[in-house]
Formats: sequence, structure tokens, C-alpha cells
Amino acid sequence: MELSLKNEVWFLNAPQEKTGLDFKTERISSYPGLHIIKYSLPVPKFLFFHFRSLYKKINLLFLSRKLRKIVSQFDICIDFGNYMLYDNTNFVNANLKIYFPVDDFEDLKPSMRGSTLAFSVSANIIEKFKKNGLKCHFINHGLNSIFAEHAKQQLCDIKQWVRKDVLHIAYAGNLFIPFIDVNALEKVIRQNPDIVFHFFGSTIHNPEVSWHVRWYKFLSETKNVKLYGSISSSELAEAFANKDAFLLCYKPDNKNYHAENSHKIFEYFSTGKVIISTPITLYVENELFCMSNGNENFENTFSRGIAGIEKYNSIEYLKKRILFSLENEYSNQVKKMEKIINQKED
Repeated sequence: MELSLKNEVWFLNAPQEKTGLDFKTERISSYPGLHIIKYSLPVPKFLFFHFRSLYKKINLLFLSRKLRKIVSQFDICIDFGNYMLYDNTNFVNANLKIYFPVDDFEDLKPSMRGSTLAFSVSANIIEKFKKNGLKCHFINHGLNSIFAEHAKQQLCDIKQWVRKDVLHIAYAGNLFIPFIDVNALEKVIRQNPDIVFHFFGSTIHNPEVSWHVRWYKFLSETKNVKLYGSISSSELAEAFANKDAFLLCYKPDNKNYHAENSHKIFEYFSTGKVIISTPITLYVENELFCMSNGNENFENTFSRGIAGIEKYNSIEYLKKRILFSLENEYSNQVKKMEKIINQKED
């Protein structure tokens, strides 16, 4: 999104579920430089599951022809690692290719996938590359312009946080990812009936997965829980403004999820309020969090955060968090990438 404010950006979606021969681009009025490519392939979906290599070849042949008709030569191609569909980005004509793996998982191979530069938000991925003689640069998650505007307004009119009779705590994101610690969250919610917990994120779940069903039933039937579903970034920024604290609660398996980082952190911090969290590797020494120590269970961490919330939400900490989030606006992350690109070209 941020790149499209000053550039023409073509975002390539995965092929649609329907079978057919379709290729179109869509625009978003609020981001005039963004072109979203949607397409479908004239082959049955079962090929994807049973003849993956054939499906990939058909997909790449189709895309290489279609993309050349849109732009014969792109300036930059950024590959975020759609591993199920592409082994590399050779089907894209671009002056510079960048590989940007975000999530470290067990089978992630330290390969450039046809790119000349690599970036990542993961220290684990950077280390994997280093061990194989490859350079991968750290670029953190970013804060989008909508949340940044709210943060700047808050900073101009910052006020002492005052504890009210009822505290309001928020969580935003996928409520049914495998690594959310639903047992810990459920205990915290049950143990704190006088606190209202606000959950923002899709409530669509798999009725054949037992923990999905039980978790959704608990959230939808518990009196001190409010569910909002998926809402826009602008609505989310508005909703965050009056919350007293935020939650990150995960259980890494250290194979496919390592709890290294989270893209929600800067959105939460743009309000200035504290994040009560299970360990996030990148921030274990960061004073702006109330984070679990070692093997401390999350219920104790939460209780500690609520007991000390006046300190955690002091004006000093409110300012530090807002400034930290603004330092990591997407526009600043883009500038960091540009600097590395320019050094590479020199």
C-alpha cells in the first residue's frame, strides 16, 4: 500500500478458485497507484494437489505472457515467497528482484529464488541465510499511514491516562491461527469478569475442527467479550483509540512459528498503550511491553500488567510507544530499503 502512494504497484494475487481463462486488474480509489491482478486458470484445481509441478508450469507460462502485455519491463519485483505457486520469479521481467521472506518455517530454504537482494523481518531467516553465505537485510514490520495519522494526533494532544471503573483490552488478528494460545486467553478472560475484552478479526472458522468450535462458542457466549469481525484499517484505528491495553498471546512450536515478531505491534503502540504479551523474541528486553518472563504463565503476566497499568500507561511510556511506532512508519521502512538498494547499485 505504502509503495503505491508514489509508484505504480502491480499486486499479483494467487489464482482464483474458479476454473476459466480470466485475467483482470482492479483499482482501489484510496490507493490510485495500486493495481490488483486477479486471474483464473483453464485447468481443474485437482492438478494443484496431485500434479503440482504441471500446475506450476501452466501457471508460469500463463503469467509470463500476461504480465509482459501489462508492463514489458518492471523496475522492481518483490517476491514475498508464494512457495506453493512459484520456485522463483524468472517469469517476471524486472531490472531488480528482491526476495522478502516474512515467516520462518521448518522447510524454508535459504535461497535467493532468482533475486539479487533479500530482506526479512525475521532474525532466524537472516541467520539461515548467513550460514549459507547469503546476505539478508533486516527490515521491520511497518505502521501504515492511517494509524500514523492517529498516532500524530495523539502525540499533539497527549493526556495522562486515567483508570476507569471498567478496563477495555483489545486483540486484533486471526482468531483461529494454530499458534494463538486460546487456553491462556480463555483463562485470563474467565479470571477477569470485570474487564471487557474486545476481539477484532474474522470469526469464520472450520466447524470440523473441535478447538475452533469450542473457542468460537466461548467468545460468542461470554458476557465480557465483544466480537467485531473484520473491519477496515480506519475503523480499527478509531476503535483502538479508547482501549486501555492490548494482547499478544501465542504458543510457538519453534518449527513453523517462532514468535519472533508481530505486524500488530506498531498498530497497538500507535495508541501509546501497553501490550501485555507472551514472549516475542525481538522485544524481550523492551521496557515498553509487559511481557512474560521465561516460563511465567500468561495469566500471571496479565495480572502483573493490570496491577501496574498506571505505570505502564504513564505519559512517559505513552510518548515512547507512539514515537517508536512512528519511527517505523512504512514510509521510513521504504527509505531504508531504498538506501540498501542504492548501496547495492553503487
